Amino acid sequence: MKKTFSVALVSLTLIAGGSPILQIEAAVETVEVGEATVEIERLGSQVSIYVEDMPEGGELTVARGSVEVEETSEGVYKDKLPTNSSTGLYTLSLETPVTLDSDLVSKGVIDAKDVEAYVNLDVVTTFIPTSEADSQAAFAATALPSRTRFRYQTFIAEAFAPAPPPACAPVPTNNILVFARFLGDNRSWDPDSNSYKTRSDVVVDWGAGGTITPEFSVGETTRITDYVYLPVPVPVTVVHKKTASSEGMKLIRGEMSSDYVSFRITSEVTNPLCIDLFTKGISYSFSFYVQREGRFVVKGTMLRVPNHELYTRNNVASSWRNLFQVTNQGFQCLFEWSWDCDYEKYIAGDLVP
Repeated sequence: MKKTFSVALVSLTLIAGGSPILQIEAAVETVEVGEATVEIERLGSQVSIYVEDMPEGGELTVARGSVEVEETSEGVYKDKLPTNSSTGLYTLSLETPVTLDSDLVSKGVIDAKDVEAYVNLDVVTTFIPTSEADSQAAFAATALPSRTRFRYQTFIAEAFAPAPPPACAPVPTNNILVFARFLGDNRSWDPDSNSYKTRSDVVVDWGAGGTITPEFSVGETTRITDYVYLPVPVPVTVVHKKTASSEGMKLIRGEMSSDYVSFRITSEVTNPLCIDLFTKGISYSFSFYVQREGRFVVKGTMLRVPNHELYTRNNVASSWRNLFQVTNQGFQCLFEWSWDCDYEKYIAGDLVP
């Protein structure tokens, strides 16, 4: 039973690749977050956020950058910006349970018996200017990038990961004990790290009419196996190294132009030192709808193992922007007989303004 994690990252609502659906009146903005309606009101540095039509079982988290905004009363959030002229960038993350009447169930993406293992995430990132004039001036002063890069990586945060028999290691016998483990990447979140299991880079060249170029790579897999021969416990250590093919990583191009592109990346990369019949691969599928000015929509599904991280940057920005960082649910989720792969929410972080 393959369990995936569904996520939608939204920085605007597109209509045929066009303008966002936003209602802006002076310092008031209304956005739709899934089924909920969120109104953001600003007066100087004070911001009030009101939530209506919250779906049953829904839970909303509001963050400005990495700072979570406090819910002062039911459906009301209060924030204070650094200055009266600051532009506030908010991430509104709505988690709702998957129900039997969900499209994912009707289309066969999720089995009806497995709905409790999933959550829906709708994440809207938006910012509110002090006035319409200020918003237009800020947009006019923004330099358009000539190249935009997205980087999707998976990695094992721990120094070691289990290699259970018979799927990923030899089976012990009465005379031989077997202790096997895989080398992990032994790191935290880092878009520039050279230690990863898979990396999907996609580069959009706006100057070349929105040409989309993939750069796929797979890290080496190392298994360390200790054999202990009985009755005399003399250990022997054997190291195996192998790199999986990147053929399971795909790019599907959609629309390409000098100001708007769309594409999808998918991955199904299995451990080259495990038996495919018993194990699942590093699996995800995400669609990207990108405007040159820096706004975009990213949405898709993933099998939440190991750690997943997605970033973006362009030639104008000085650093990577974090889109999401999803922690490993557990290595048991890579095995076909796993059943306890529940999923938890996360906050997507700041999107490119």
